Amino acid sequence: MTTLTDKIVAFLKEHHVAFKLEEHEDTPTSAQAANVRSKMLGIPSEEVLKRAAKSMILRSDGRFFQFVLPGDKKIDFKKVKKILGSTSTSLATPDEVLQVTSVQIGGVPPFGNLFGIPVYLERSMLVNEQLDCNAGSRGISLTMNVADYVTVVKPILSDFAI
Repeated sequence: MTTLTDKIVAFLKEHHVAFKLEEHEDTPTSAQAANVRSKMLGIPSEEVLKRAAKSMILRSDGRFFQFVLPGDKKIDFKKVKKILGSTSTSLATPDEVLQVTSVQIGGVPPFGNLFGIPVYLERSMLVNEQLDCNAGSRGISLTMNVADYVTVVKPILSDFAI
């Protein structure tokens, strides 16, 4: 059986993207992931949070979208509604996230393209050289260059974080 992590690795290799995978204990929140990654990478957790790609699945008008933002930021739903041209936008439920991504909340990778849903990237992520994210599991982290991520995922760049 092919796991989502296997699919991500195959996708990145197919596109000749350099990346690094690290296994660790389960980290269901961005703050917990930052603490673990901080020890692995040897940089302060505050810095890790700034470059962490937090992947949020949103529901709007019966469709799902992925919004990827720095781990130290929150989604501004007023901005998201404007971006989507919608009057109603909310976080997907845990069951919906599992249905759309096959991953529980806290392990969703920023590769909505692999799930067939549009991906929006918070423009402020572009200030980082690298990003860290979950790789289809709460216990596997992936590090890659932001420029490579933008090239292969082709997210819609937007300003939606506060």
